[in-house]
Amino acid sequence: MDGRAIVYCEGSFGNEYGKTAHGLVRQTARYDVVAVIDSELAGVDAGTYLDNSPKGIPVEATLADALNNSEADYFVIGMAPDGGVLSADARRAVIEAMRNGLNVDSGLHEFLSDDTQLAEIATEAKVIIRDVRKPPPRSELHFFSGAIKNVRAKRIAVLGTDCAVGKRTTATLLVNA
Repeated sequence: MDGRAIVYCEGSFGNEYGKTAHGLVRQTARYDVVAVIDSELAGVDAGTYLDNSPKGIPVEATLADALNNSEADYFVIGMAPDGGVLSADARRAVIEAMRNGLNVDSGLHEFLSDDTQLAEIATEAKVIIRDVRKPPPRSELHFFSGAIKNVRAKRIAVLGTDCAVGKRTTATLLVNA
């Protein structure tokens, strides 16, 4: 486990754009999720809102509220906006999080670590920006070796015609069945 996380999902926890946050609230081995930020749903339990199953994860209105009520190590971008880029408000939230000593994890198509201003703030704050979609350097990649043929696990294809249709949720449910 990487640590305690506040999941940023402003204005999106109640819709399909909050799919990353939904998955993290339902189950994650990477973080101990301590709060979700969405001012539109502040005051509810995130698990109760999603699945009518309390998780003890409060939805808070702001990062300040979340930090006042819990300790965290990570600020995770928990929404998937159109185009995969940060809004101006989300960018301000990322900066506020870093200035409060939180590492930032992002699954957006826009790599935050490539943003000069954000990288400088991260360095000053001694935090890390981790872009989970960013591929490793070309020197660390390898060609197909056929080693996958040695994996004896059952494989089930989980397919969808678009994003935010439940592929990851379905795969998680199958693994846990």
